[in-house]
Amino acid sequence: MAERKLQVFVSSTYSDLVEFRLAAIEKIFACRHIPAAMEAFAPDDETVWNKIVSSIEESDVFLLILGGCYGSRLRRNGRSYVEREYDLAIELGKPRLLLIADDAALKKMGKRGSLDLDNHKYRAFKNKLKKDRRSVAWTDKVQLKEAISTGLASWASMDHLAGWVRGNPRPSGEPDAPISEHPYRRIVRVDERDRAARAIAFDVAHRNGLLHRVVHIEIYSDDKRQYLIFRRNEIARRMEIVGGHVNWLADKRRSETYIESCVRELKEELSLVKNTDLNERLLDSEIKRHLYKGIKEKNEGMRSDHRFNREWVQVFRFRWPRAWKDPALPSWHWNEEIIAAYWASDQDILELSDELANTALRMFKKRLRSHGKTETLQRGSQKTGDRGKPKAPNKNGLQTTS
Repeated sequence: MAERKLQVFVSSTYSDLVEFRLAAIEKIFACRHIPAAMEAFAPDDETVWNKIVSSIEESDVFLLILGGCYGSRLRRNGRSYVEREYDLAIELGKPRLLLIADDAALKKMGKRGSLDLDNHKYRAFKNKLKKDRRSVAWTDKVQLKEAISTGLASWASMDHLAGWVRGNPRPSGEPDAPISEHPYRRIVRVDERDRAARAIAFDVAHRNGLLHRVVHIEIYSDDKRQYLIFRRNEIARRMEIVGGHVNWLADKRRSETYIESCVRELKEELSLVKNTDLNERLLDSEIKRHLYKGIKEKNEGMRSDHRFNREWVQVFRFRWPRAWKDPALPSWHWNEEIIAAYWASDQDILELSDELANTALRMFKKRLRSHGKTETLQRGSQKTGDRGKPKAPNKNGLQTTS
């Protein structure tokens, strides 16, 4: 019998539960089920509520995580989205699990921002959840994940839940089909010594294992001491860091430099033109000002969705400008390829399953495991020796760490 994957609707507030919501979603993936979540939305948007209703109706089970906030409210009745989602799950008879933060967890959350602990609507909603016999208290991410694992095991035994089953299993021995969305994209092929760059089709490079150029960009915050990771809008809902191939510039009869590729990828992946007030010229300059060039490594061992990876990878770090908005907030405008972003610690990244991470993130995890706190790429400082300020920008406006 084919493996059945349950669709789990994840309901929670956002600002107080970013890391816990991410941990819950990763646990659902780790248990080989499918999370469904409205990661970010505009309050009082009726069309969003209609999408939420459809998503809960289509989901097999309902998971609610309550922290210290009541959440954004629907304009027509003043109730929060989370409370209305819970009421709808009750109306539809969805199997449910309610995870309520205890006092110890709330005390830790209080250090990171304002909570609604004295709000009468929050207190009333929390008491309503506590009366539900399917509620469980939690203190930290470990307890949260354990409760989710137990709940998923219980739900998996319910035969009446439809879940998802793979439609046409691939016959044994049949090779993987290429899944590239850019079959005619021209990227940069190089020889074994990274010389004599020339154009080659994206699919051809991966299918034939030809060496080509790639950039990876690790975005970090000095204040939070965390890295920005993204959830991709695809069936697998994988996590990733910014990465991309160096393109062939046909109109200029040359390849992009690593720096040019870096600037383009950051603008595309984060929709920076939409999310900053800077014109393109100033935006490019600002990006270069916060870029730090790191190590260069060869990637030949990590398989990708495109069959083969055989790449020269130039790794950069990008220090998030304090003047810019926080991309982890719901107000950030994403393109259709990204659902949401999260600030994650070293430990959060190390705990992320490899099957849920893109190649760039898996390589970053490998470096974290190898180097720990003395990782080759220091946060904006030189690789060895001077631990103070980074070197002055070079003529390209790029600071280096090596």
